[in-house]
Amino acid sequence: MEIQIDEVASDILCEFLEVAIHSILYTRELYPPGVFSRRKKYNVPVQICYHPELAQYITDMISSLKPLLQQCAMDRVDLVVLATSGDPLERFVFEIAHKKDDLPLT
Repeated sequence: MEIQIDEVASDILCEFLEVAIHSILYTRELYPPGVFSRRKKYNVPVQICYHPELAQYITDMISSLKPLLQQCAMDRVDLVVLATSGDPLERFVFEIAHKKDDLPLT
């Protein structure tokens, strides 16, 4: 049996991931604070990057995940912060669990 996530659920998850990535970039000071503006998401103030190229890159990357999420073809998203040398400094892992129709949500 092939499991699929409906479009609304994948939209919500994509929006969450997008906000989380912006928040990580801001709190880890990976970009200057001047390229972020305070917005409200989920009734919570968050910092969202408004630099056109970075914001578009994040949007495009998240959009590319949507079909994979709908097909349950991925189980995690990693955001890796690299040093200028290319060595990993930090890793943020978003694990995605898929509910099967025959299993109750708990």
